[in-house]
Amino acid sequence: MKKLLFLFVFTVMTGFCAMAQNTLMATLYHEGDISVFYGVDAIKLANDAAVDGDIISLTGGTYNGTTLTKAVTLRGTGVFPNEDAQTLATRISGDFSINIADTEHKLVIEGINFLNTFYNQHNIDSCTFKKCIFRKFNFSYYTSLIFRSGTFINCYISELYTGSWGQGSISLVNCFINEINEYNSSNYNVYTCDNCVIGLNRDGTTYEICYSSFNNCIFFGKENDCGKLGITNSVVNCLATGPGMSAIFDNFLVGSNTIIEDITTIFKDFNGTNYTENMTFELTDEAARTYLCADGSQIGLYGGTVPFDFGMPALKLVKCVVSNQSTPDGKIHVDLEVEGIK
Repeated sequence: MKKLLFLFVFTVMTGFCAMAQNTLMATLYHEGDISVFYGVDAIKLANDAAVDGDIISLTGGTYNGTTLTKAVTLRGTGVFPNEDAQTLATRISGDFSINIADTEHKLVIEGINFLNTFYNQHNIDSCTFKKCIFRKFNFSYYTSLIFRSGTFINCYISELYTGSWGQGSISLVNCFINEINEYNSSNYNVYTCDNCVIGLNRDGTTYEICYSSFNNCIFFGKENDCGKLGITNSVVNCLATGPGMSAIFDNFLVGSNTIIEDITTIFKDFNGTNYTENMTFELTDEAARTYLCADGSQIGLYGGTVPFDFGMPALKLVKCVVSNQSTPDGKIHVDLEVEGIK
């Protein structure tokens, strides 16, 4: 209990000190013990000291890219500044890669804006990415890699490249994917997409998406001919909008799929071409009332079981009183009052 109390007090105090000083800091938690690393290379230093299963918590600011070799939980403050929590966004510049051999512990990355390429260098079994922004996510840095059971929740991905990955499955839940580069020729390589917004380029790219399922998703086209989704896919209760989408659902006679040519009638702030990470991809009021999931929520990012939200849980210090005298056993009493905010 004392160790847990110390962990809590230390986390709150160091977090607010780092915020006040605008200090780049990675806090490593290992079985109740704490280590702190500072500076632009703090993630590398924390990774070097960590073991599989540890937690690395980052303050806001921009860190150097590195190679993560431990199956840890890597958690930032979020992809945008939080005025209420008085935190900066957590960003990583330069390429960032994972090269993790451990299969017992699971990699979790949450609340980080990756400014360059993110790529995988090792066979990996199960990992989760939450509330992140990726410019380019490359699953297969080497063509022989196997990437199994990757899950994305509430993420923006500018470009998703899977290469020749094998015997894997990728689950995308309430995510925006601006572009999918995909070639999968076996039924081991599948996407499972629920309540996503997905950009398609042209006939060849679209045709190569196969053995996948799309539920309550919105596809948008960026070229004059996006072709058809292959017949090996399952496409249910989806909507397609923008140029080149007239034939997109031709292989699916059932599933209640809809084509709406004018994309401006679907999104409030997105016209299908000028994508920025600040866009919300919210549906217009009419579209939100019209295109619904089976549970009555809207299709796209803000419906389903995990409605889109980039917010990260945070603590706000309401009161901090530190005793001016230590106890006989060398301890100092700290009276803290915090409240949870988003």
